[in-house]
Amino acid sequence: LGQIGPHLPEVVATLARALEGEPVSPDARRGADPKTFAAVLGKIGTPKALAVLVRALRDHPDAPVRRAAAE
Repeated sequence: LGQIGPHLPEVVATLARALEGEPVSPDARRGADPKTFAAVLGKIGTPKALAVLVRALRDHPDAPVRRAAAE
């Protein structure tokens, strides 16, 4: 995802929803680690992906998600 994300904008949108804790598909694992989503967004590195991380760092109510966004 880190490699194809810059070419597929829907990847960033899906990861943003997942970082917020929304189910992204009927078979998505519950309780997935937000560090995974944040790390992939960081690898994508597009302005939109980084904006998601900044927003999570600033506004997310859960400390582990903010920590993952910062990392």
